Amino acid sequence: MQSSFPRISFCVFLFLLPALSFSATSAGKVRSVLGDAERQKQNLPKWEALRVGAKIIQTDRVRTGQESKLVLTLADGSIITITERSEVVIDELLEDNGKYKTSLDIKAGRLNFSAQKQGRNSSFSFKTGTAVAAIRGTRGAINSAPFFAGLAPGQFAIRQSTGD
Repeated sequence: MQSSFPRISFCVFLFLLPALSFSATSAGKVRSVLGDAERQKQNLPKWEALRVGAKIIQTDRVRTGQESKLVLTLADGSIITITERSEVVIDELLEDNGKYKTSLDIKAGRLNFSAQKQGRNSSFSFKTGTAVAAIRGTRGAINSAPFFAGLAPGQFAIRQSTGD
């Protein structure tokens, strides 16, 4: 009697293959901290202080205190500066063979960005409670409430948020 384990394993692999196509989680890195900056990992109630060199991954929530600033460097070379009294969720931070997918949800406050030019099949977007903005290689700033977006040369596509 032959074992069916190899066939079952192969079927499971084939089933999961489409999900693996863009699933390599990337990491950002804390470049600098001024004042108080903290991270909350997904599904954990505790906030922990961030230090220079700490890795930031998909699903992390970061926040800054009064008169504080947090600067992150992403795998594609983009730089995100989260200003005082801000809170941001790293919705997506993925990398696959030089293609990057970054999505940040600004829950409160403001951030400045210097996004690297996005290659084919790469994306960089921000979300607030009222809008979603897609970026194509530029510098600028986004404020959560009231919504404000400023941009240096580049492409900026903004649409109303659907609330999800």
